[in-house]
Order: sequence, then structure tokens, then C-alpha cells
Amino acid sequence: MSAEKNTQYVLCPKCGYPNKLESVVCGFCQKDLRRAKILHFPSSSDPRTRRVRPRHRRVGDKIWRILVSGSLFMAGGYLFYISLTSSEFKLWLVSLLCFFYGFQLVHPFLRNPIDPQR
Repeated sequence: MSAEKNTQYVLCPKCGYPNKLESVVCGFCQKDLRRAKILHFPSSSDPRTRRVRPRHRRVGDKIWRILVSGSLFMAGGYLFYISLTSSEFKLWLVSLLCFFYGFQLVHPFLRNPIDPQR
């Protein structure tokens, strides 16, 4: 028996259940599989299924994220100050949203400033 997992299946035309290649009837609905489609799933050693490393982010993307997160933090701070002086709950919620989205944009750089992808 080979070390590779069987990657070919017979797809049942009635219920769609993937059966073994040697099956004559469906293991789920007992439909005849003689004229059914054979599906091929590539194995993990197939070069088409290898995981591709993500590409590095461009410097422009980093600058854009820092600028947008900084402006969101400043807008959140301003709205938070206004909400405290005017006692408006809506502005307080909007300021928290601005802080949250600003933090989400800059969070990958805080984790690992050299390579934010890892």
C-alpha cells in the first residue's frame, strides 16, 4: 500500500457523496456509480497545493496605515473630549470606535515592527 492518501473519488450523481474509486454503489444512498464522475484531489506533495509565503508589504502601505491610524486616534481623542464636555453618549461611542479602528490598523506594527506579516 502506498504512503500517499488516495486522492481520487467517485462523486455520486444523486447525493454528491464522495465514494472510493473501487465503489460500485454509493455508500450513502446506494445509487449505481458506474457512470459517475471521478474527482481528483491533488495530494499535499503536489507543487500546486504548496503554501505560498505572503508577499511583503510595500513601504507605502505602512505609511498609509500609520497616517490613517494616527488621524483616527486624533479624531477619537477630539470626539472623546467633546463628549466629556457636552455629556453626549453618542460622541463617546463614536470616539471609542475611532480609537478601536485606529488601533486595529496599527496593531500589526506594534506586535512586530520589523516584519508585520509574521
